[in-house]
Amino acid sequence: MNVLLEDHHLIVVNKPAPLLTQAPPEVPNLEAMIKEYIRTKYVKPGGVYLGVPHHLDRTVSGVIVFTRNTKASQRMHKQFEDRETIKTYWALVAGKVEPESGVWEDWIIKVPDEPRVVKAEPDQIGAKKAILAYKVLKKFDDASLLELKPETGRMHQLRVQS
Repeated sequence: MNVLLEDHHLIVVNKPAPLLTQAPPEVPNLEAMIKEYIRTKYVKPGGVYLGVPHHLDRTVSGVIVFTRNTKASQRMHKQFEDRETIKTYWALVAGKVEPESGVWEDWIIKVPDEPRVVKAEPDQIGAKKAILAYKVLKKFDDASLLELKPETGRMHQLRVQS
């Protein structure tokens, strides 16, 4: 486990793919690993509080922030809710992306009984607008490396929009 920052309020780690952020106790997951790390490091025989203000999908690696107390959890939750945090992703996508920067605006909808979303029509019941700013960082023969900054926090929007 790669801890990037740790204090009394937060623990920030680099989540590897394909590890889940959260899962039932019998499934390996980052939350359980961090709780065990805290329990061992600080010799806590009882339960360990760990807030999970955001997630990264199983297939995604990257920095994830956990909170170590309820006050920090409330503050972090509010920052995400008020869109005070800036999330930046890098993605390697097939093909050449033109123009080299811009904003994609799409309507997406969750597929019933499945953990995925698809593009939808604006007037479709349950459709939500997804806004994603992008910039091409590097072009390859058959792929593009993009920097993505979602302006909305829709489930799996990066997969559908990029």
